[in-house]
Amino acid sequence: MILYQALTGKHPFVDPAWQGKTRAERRTMLFQNIRKTEYPPPEAMVPDLAPSLLRVIQHALRSDPKERYADGRAMLEDLAEAWREAKADAQLVAANPTGIESSTRHPAVAKQAPDPALSETASVAAPAAEPASEEESTEPPRGLADFGRYRLLREIGHGGQGVVYLAHDSVLERDVALKVLQASFHADQEMLALFRHEARVAARLNHPHIIPIFDFGVQDGKPYLIMPLIEGPSLDRLLGRHGALPVAFCLQILIQAADALAYAHRNGVVHLDVKPGNILLRFPRPGMPAAGMLEEPTAILTDFTMSEWFRAGERGNAQGLSETARRAGGTLPYAAPEQLAERLEAIGPASDFYALGVILHEMLTGKRLFDGGADGATRRLLNADRIEPPSLSRQDLHPAADAICLDLLAADPAKRLADPAWLLERTRRALRDCET
Repeated sequence: MILYQALTGKHPFVDPAWQGKTRAERRTMLFQNIRKTEYPPPEAMVPDLAPSLLRVIQHALRSDPKERYADGRAMLEDLAEAWREAKADAQLVAANPTGIESSTRHPAVAKQAPDPALSETASVAAPAAEPASEEESTEPPRGLADFGRYRLLREIGHGGQGVVYLAHDSVLERDVALKVLQASFHADQEMLALFRHEARVAARLNHPHIIPIFDFGVQDGKPYLIMPLIEGPSLDRLLGRHGALPVAFCLQILIQAADALAYAHRNGVVHLDVKPGNILLRFPRPGMPAAGMLEEPTAILTDFTMSEWFRAGERGNAQGLSETARRAGGTLPYAAPEQLAERLEAIGPASDFYALGVILHEMLTGKRLFDGGADGATRRLLNADRIEPPSLSRQDLHPAADAICLDLLAADPAKRLADPAWLLERTRRALRDCET
């Protein structure tokens, strides 16, 4: 409501015609409007309102609390996306003050309805575009800039090392996700090597639940990767929006992610940075699904930047990892105890499965199991064997799902549920039990 009022100068649910009514009457009418979610469309009062900002307002003002933002994280991400869009528009206007042909968005993308349930995207995802008309098909899409054969349409995600753009391939006439290394790392030889390594690793893995790499190159001194668009949110954004997820849905995601990791391990690759932000989700309908439509998910594992080739040693742990990759430690809230303690000889495939256990716990409870600070890492090492089962936070949880989660979170890699065949068999059995 504050954002609406700041943009329009009016309260969304207060009608100026109420003047002269008693306080009790005004209060009754106010509550009626809030319950019915009736308010003047802000885009009618602010014609240049960015669609991404409109989506934030619409999502925040939904009448059903279950359909609003589940916490501040998802709202902050959407506001950051709106800020980046507004900034890009401002830069384009500054470069083209006449305003002719100044849209920063693909014509088809710009036409989509501002419904967050259909248009939110993940770090390498883009909104579903409507089919272009015959008139539109003759014009190439306008964008931020040309980048070799690719036209950058808009930024759709960014991380510590790279920025991801919705881009149009002018040769193959298709939209793709283009990831370019941050400018601050262009002279960093170690980061350049990791970026190139991500491309080589992912290019050698051919699995339906692993993001493929279409191309790798350097344009004007800027290294980049080309990936397909995934028209859906990351698991991180889904958790931020909905909190705890249905048990069957959680087990489906676990099966697909575990299958992808097992394939990577069989081909000599350990990921080392498995986390919700690196799992993209595709649904039958593009975009962020509503709470009651979490069906038929397809999970896709991404970002092999910190991955490493390995050969299996005794007990299946990784031997021969580079010192840089083995000391990277992954992302703290999802790193295994052996990564936090830098027990280099123990880091390997079991470390990836520990991260899956943390993710499963978060999906089932809607709460992050560990915090990400150094103090939190120290507390985890001291209490690695004392993990609260998800069932303490969720009474409807099937005992088999509870047991799988705790077995994945065993502090000792040798005792951890890290046999992919056994993990998949147990999870599929638990899924059947949940569905029946």
